[in-house]
Amino acid sequence: MTTSTIIAGQRNRTACQTPITSPRFCIVYLVGGKERVTPWLHTRERAALALEIVRRKYDANAVIYRD
Repeated sequence: MTTSTIIAGQRNRTACQTPITSPRFCIVYLVGGKERVTPWLHTRERAALALEIVRRKYDANAVIYRD
């Protein structure tokens, strides 16, 4: 096997693009002047529900962060 065939075989195994992943969400809010974040959520509906819960519980100005 020559070097050129090894390189050609390696090219076929590499990905052409980075994998497409679904967006993740978390809630960022302040409590006592310190920034806090929730664990990652995988749907916008869950993030919206978590946002309402955080706003009611901490009376905080919270936002949804999308990664």
